[in-house]
Amino acid sequence: MKWLWFAYKNVIRNRRRSLMTIIITAVGTASILISSGFALYTYDSLREMSARESGHVVIAHSKYFNREEES
Repeated sequence: MKWLWFAYKNVIRNRRRSLMTIIITAVGTASILISSGFALYTYDSLREMSARESGHVVIAHSKYFNREEES
């Protein structure tokens, strides 16, 4: 319990530094969450676009996917 009291006093004593630490942590967390959400949306959109373009199931000969792509 003594350590919690020391930690509390330290936070209160350095209010500006504590506030800046909380703000920087919140901004960093928000930016990571937003960027990961954007990446997830992008991959979902690509999956949906490919399903609409060629369908969910592709029926082809087994050697069709082993050949080189033409540029």
